Amino acid sequence: LTFLDISHNKMTELPTCVVSFHALKHLDFRDNHITEVPLDVDNLSHLKTLNLTGNSLTNPPAEILRLGFSHTVKYIKCLNRGFKSKQMLLKGLTLEKVPACVVAMTQLTSLSFSGNLLSTLRYQG
Repeated sequence: LTFLDISHNKMTELPTCVVSFHALKHLDFRDNHITEVPLDVDNLSHLKTLNLTGNSLTNPPAEILRLGFSHTVKYIKCLNRGFKSKQMLLKGLTLEKVPACVVAMTQLTSLSFSGNLLSTLRYQG
């Protein structure tokens, strides 16, 4: 499967089976009720387009999504590495707010927000 269109539905999350479609290149999930993109999307190494417009996403944040697919993937990869290594390096991602998922990571040993647009370190949900 290389193209999957689940747009204009009432989905509240990306189904876990989606990440098993390793050849997937285009995923259209616009106009649903999704709030978070699962980090497993990083496993879709052939993915070229990910359309999530029309959802109420909190993660990735709006400032990441506005910059397009490659920036969104970069953000997701940073989060994945941080979850695995406990060292979160969210450098140069144009973040304006501290992401809620980072606040919830109590196991972190180091955290870098270098080169972003943060005006405070307080979580602003």
